[in-house]
Amino acid sequence: MELKWDESYNTGIEQIDEQHKELFVIVADLSAALMLSRAKYVISPILGRLVENIRANFEYEEELMRKYDYPDYELHKVVHGAFKAQLAELILRNENEEVLVSVHTYCAIRDWILGHIADVEGPYDHAMSRYILEHPDSCQEYLPEDLRSTDE
Repeated sequence: MELKWDESYNTGIEQIDEQHKELFVIVADLSAALMLSRAKYVISPILGRLVENIRANFEYEEELMRKYDYPDYELHKVVHGAFKAQLAELILRNENEEVLVSVHTYCAIRDWILGHIADVEGPYDHAMSRYILEHPDSCQEYLPEDLRSTDE
């Protein structure tokens, strides 16, 4: 199953949505690279982009969760940490040529993304964004410009 962005995955927090969309692009690049006969030569830069995107996204989400005292912050942070550790191990093993990135690796990354980002009813990014957007102190500052109230 190919990973493709769907507008239903939007959280309503513009920066998070942009980071997530870029993550989908990177994973599509990874999928395309796996189909190349010279995939091992292009995988490392793609994995580097993946790690940078994940780092920036997790830092931003965790900053928002702390700012608005999100009740499931600790659980969400543990899930983020586990995925970062999984990626770090994958990259190390790829660099040491212990295991080359494979379709299995792509599927593991895809499945994590679908469970964490695309699951609109799930306990992760959508639940967190709903909490933040409903928080009285958020003042709509995280909404895209076209969705902000003009009643100010």
